This record gives sequence, C-alpha cells and structure tokens, in this order.
Amino acid sequence: MNQVDAILNGAQRESDKWLRETRKARKASDKAQPRKARKAHSARRLTQGERIRAAAFFALSGAGLAVSLPHLAGEVNTLTGASAAAAWFLAIIIDCGMIVCKAHLSAQTSTNRAIAWAIVSACTLVSMVLNSHAFVEHASTTFGTCAAVGFGVFLPVFILSLSYMGAEILHRKR
Repeated sequence: MNQVDAILNGAQRESDKWLRETRKARKASDKAQPRKARKAHSARRLTQGERIRAAAFFALSGAGLAVSLPHLAGEVNTLTGASAAAAWFLAIIIDCGMIVCKAHLSAQTSTNRAIAWAIVSACTLVSMVLNSHAFVEHASTTFGTCAAVGFGVFLPVFILSLSYMGAEILHRKR
C-alpha cells in the first residue's frame, strides 16, 4: 500500500504544480494584454427624440390606465363586494402589475421570465374580462354589445403595447 500511496501523492504533487504554473501563466498574460475600454451600449444617453417618444408612449399608457382603472375597481367592487379602497388597490395591482412585469421582460433579464409572462397573461386576461363586463353594462343594442366587448379587449392590450414601446425605447431595443 505504501507504494500506491507514494505514487498517488506524487501524482497529486505534480497536478498541483501544473495547476499553479497554469494560473501564474494566465495572470501574466492577463497583465500583458490591456483590456479594451468600451462603453456599454446601455450606458449611452437617450437622445431628445427618444425621450420624447418614450414620454409619449408612457403618457398614452397612463391615459389608458385612467380609463381602465375605474372600470376595474367598479367591477371588483360589484363582483366581490370588496370595499372601494380594496377594489381600487386590486385594480391598480391588475393593470400596473401587467405593465411592470412587461417592463421586466423588456429588460431582457433571464430571471423569472416564466413567472413574469404568467403574470402579464393573467393580468391582461382579467383586465379584458372586467373591462368588457363594465362596458357591456351600458350597451343597449347588439352592435353596442359587440363594440363594448371590443373596447374591453382593446384597452388592456393598448395599455400593455404602449408601455412595452416606452420600455423598449428606454432599454434601446428598437
């Protein structure tokens, strides 16, 4: 057994020696080659036009939220019997959660993408259903009902699309 142990210990010493030499060689070559200083693409400043376009997309998205949130809050209040404050908070969670998760996806981070897509999908679907229901309550004809459902589906998609465009400009993915 002593001969086997001696052979293994010798092999281990040689392996350690080789590893130390390799690390020294890498450090020396890293010092010899200067690193290229390059500005990250995302560090570039936004142009005036990009700022204006992003602000316009977010302003229109905010206008869409101003239409959608009262309808969502009213429907949550009607369907669940929740207090007005709770209904408004839930409406904000639904519509703003949709926007924030889409902004997370626009940032191209690889973390929790499946969860973010699930939240975006669920919030958009709930917003579509509740907005459509709120709009249908005021329809008196078949055409009015169809238009109400169309507007109810359009509004959350409109809000999501506008906030997506603004986020893409901010993340420079045109």
